[in-house]
Amino acid sequence: MECYEHVCDPLEQQRLMQVITDLMARRPRIDLQAGYFVDAYEAESECLDAQFKLMRLILQKQVSIEKAENKRLQDALNLSYVLSA
Repeated sequence: MECYEHVCDPLEQQRLMQVITDLMARRPRIDLQAGYFVDAYEAESECLDAQFKLMRLILQKQVSIEKAENKRLQDALNLSYVLSA
């Protein structure tokens, strides 16, 4: 949802909303014929959890990079205003 809040293009918002909906609908696969049902279900759950954590880390990294870039640009603009005054 954090990504969705920062998208301005309506087509990109629609595409991103579909991705978010698909991710929300993901569930661990259930194989009732497996000999070790509990182990398989736990492994699926851990895999989904690891994917979520990875996506969260990627998003946090992207946000920190963008904040740093925005800060750098703001500092450069402030410096140019000081020099021109």
